[in-house]
Amino acid sequence: MKNRIYEYDCIRFLAIVSVVIGHSCYVSIGYTAYPPPVDTDPMYTNLFFTILRLLSGFVYTFHMPLFFILSGAVFALYVFKNGKKRNINLREIIYRKTKRLLLPYCLYGVLFMIPIKFMMNWYQPGSSLITEIFQFLINGKYPGHLWFLFSLFTIFVVVSLLVLYFKLNSTHSIASMLLTGIALTWIFNNQALSFPHSFEIYNIFSKLYLICFLLGLIFGYYLPLINSLTTQQKALRLSIFFFGIYLFSFVLLFKYPFKAILGLYYATLIFLGLYFLFKYLCSYSYTKRLLNNRLSHFFFSNLMGIYLLHDPLNYVILYLSSSYHWLETSWGVCLFYFSRTIGLFILCAALSQFISIALSKWKNLMTDKV
Repeated sequence: MKNRIYEYDCIRFLAIVSVVIGHSCYVSIGYTAYPPPVDTDPMYTNLFFTILRLLSGFVYTFHMPLFFILSGAVFALYVFKNGKKRNINLREIIYRKTKRLLLPYCLYGVLFMIPIKFMMNWYQPGSSLITEIFQFLINGKYPGHLWFLFSLFTIFVVVSLLVLYFKLNSTHSIASMLLTGIALTWIFNNQALSFPHSFEIYNIFSKLYLICFLLGLIFGYYLPLINSLTTQQKALRLSIFFFGIYLFSFVLLFKYPFKAILGLYYATLIFLGLYFLFKYLCSYSYTKRLLNNRLSHFFFSNLMGIYLLHDPLNYVILYLSSSYHWLETSWGVCLFYFSRTIGLFILCAALSQFISIALSKWKNLMTDKV
């Protein structure tokens, strides 16, 4: 794979896993509620349930900021070459990101997410399917997990404009770009946005996702220097250091209200810890062989599909578990949480692969007809 960085692949995989885990514990969302019976001992005494709740709370401290940091680091592969800025094409970036982000946002939203939500009674009673689709496309109403795609597209446009404006040939210009991003965040975070899709756009400022993306981009700019100074053993020590700082900070700050700046801080530590950990592991040939086998390729190539498909299918699992009283028995609780984690991950990967193959065959068929 051109410009492949194994460390980024591994971080992306864990980031998707963290999102699936983070969405695995809710039983009430929108106008839909599938609460377990109050006296359901099997659920509350189940070890799997306890572990999953702890993991869910853990990943929510960093998982979405981590996505934006990683996206910025990957974008740096396009922006920089050998430490120098390329001549980037804004029109090309918008075209590519429209295909990659906005098209799935619209298609999966209209053809998959909204119909499933509608069938699962997610929307307000009396709502019309056509109305909800229209509101979703025009105003970004109830975007669900797809908000990330629209927010990321917006960030790509904003950051591309910043990259075109600044020379990015020195630490001074890099710092100027970051300060501009911080200023934009401060300005728009203190204003009420009233235009369409304001929720997705406001998120990039209120949750500091624009800054997260810029930090990832800056990391990518300095990546050649970082790699040249980092030996195998030093990478392991740095990984332990950053994870240690995260755990110390988490324990120290756990009792305080969670703020966006804390999410950025945690995600930065997790990103650095994971990068250096995988840099150490990828120095061994067997690790790269593992990452290049067919199973790894299957999951890596379907990570986007897993993200797109997983959350609506959670509503289906909630409906089935409520209808068939899964949470009233120990085996049912295990089935419930297995279905919403490992089972859902595998199912979404398989569905994503099936959709990719079907689309490829359809495209070839259309090409042959022409």
